[in-house]
Amino acid sequence: MRLLYQTFNQGQQLLDYLTLQEYAVRGLSKLFPAEDDFWLYFQRCQRRYVAAQRQQRECQRSAQPWETEQVEEIAAGKAAICFAIVHALASLNQQGCSMQPLLDCLAGLHLAHQYQDEQQPYSASSPGHEHFQRSLTLAQELGLLELRDYLQRQMLHHQGQPQLDVA
Repeated sequence: MRLLYQTFNQGQQLLDYLTLQEYAVRGLSKLFPAEDDFWLYFQRCQRRYVAAQRQQRECQRSAQPWETEQVEEIAAGKAAICFAIVHALASLNQQGCSMQPLLDCLAGLHLAHQYQDEQQPYSASSPGHEHFQRSLTLAQELGLLELRDYLQRQMLHHQGQPQLDVA
């Protein structure tokens, strides 16, 4: 009975995910006509994400320690699908504002999590901390105060300190 429940639960989660994905694609198709440059960026992001997932599985199967380049490449690839959001904003923006600082902020956040997940314990001298700190600085510079507060809480949490509620 327990196995049946777990199977049903997994099936429901997959259906929920696919439904959400369908709604997202429908919404995007209303915002961006087929010839919009956004779709080229979106396809690139999807391909990069899938390649990173494949590379991560291969690295996890290997008994070899991960190289820094592998960690960073996988993190960037796994973050790529999030970059589609920035490309969508840039396409809607059409004011010529550079989206690179926002892309850098997101990339640093994903890289910090990748180091945390795959590589090493978190400390003030770890690469993960450095990337959290860089993303925190960029979030502050971009005026993304909620993201800044989130990053501060994450850094405190990973350092083993109690999480602070930042208003």
